[in-house]
Amino acid sequence: MLYSEPAVHTLGQPFYQIAYNLETFALNQPTLNGLEQRAKINLVSQILLNCPDNCLPILESNIQSINTDKTVNQQESFNQVLERGLNVRKLIDKITAENNLTPIAYWLGADFDPGFFDEFRELTNTLVEKNSDAILAVFMRHSNNGLLIHRVSASFKGSPFVQQFNLAEIGCQRRAPALKKRESSVADPLPQNILPKQVLFSPLTNRKNTVASRDETSALAVEKKQEEDTCMDGCFGFLGW
Repeated sequence: MLYSEPAVHTLGQPFYQIAYNLETFALNQPTLNGLEQRAKINLVSQILLNCPDNCLPILESNIQSINTDKTVNQQESFNQVLERGLNVRKLIDKITAENNLTPIAYWLGADFDPGFFDEFRELTNTLVEKNSDAILAVFMRHSNNGLLIHRVSASFKGSPFVQQFNLAEIGCQRRAPALKKRESSVADPLPQNILPKQVLFSPLTNRKNTVASRDETSALAVEKKQEEDTCMDGCFGFLGW
């Protein structure tokens, strides 16, 4: 079906109506390319919010089937804008993907660009808000990373998620002194030059002290893990979860 420009602005299910079927998508390229840049971004956001997860491969295939190298009247094509919007959707979806072992890699990498999200601010913030609890849980595992905190805030600025993230991070900071106090409460071993002679020269005593030191270290590691878990609970408890 061929849509006029006014009709494109009133589509109720834009993904299914104009982007799901490759023939329809290709037929409407002249109309889509004729939209102003802001109208292109708005329609791209609507298409991506209307597209279910299992249809993303179909959308990506349709994008690749259309020539994106050409510009129209010295403006980039609608398909090029849609491709960038799809990359935003995929990047945010990957944060909570079960098979993604490095969910925060982009936010700590050299390729990070907060402007990547600025172009699709409405799309970005809507996607984050739809899955805010799961996304927050991922980021809070690394809440002691100052660079991550700064970049997350820059990526999702203007979103209620940022306030939620900052409150959770404050909650973790309030729990942090307890963890540091527990770590500092374990005395450091005496230097070798001030140990009693029987400790220095008795193989049996040395072995006992070595075993005791290992047991103490192991116990500290367990306690530290428990404190970290408690910290996470405190973060979310601070939010009333």
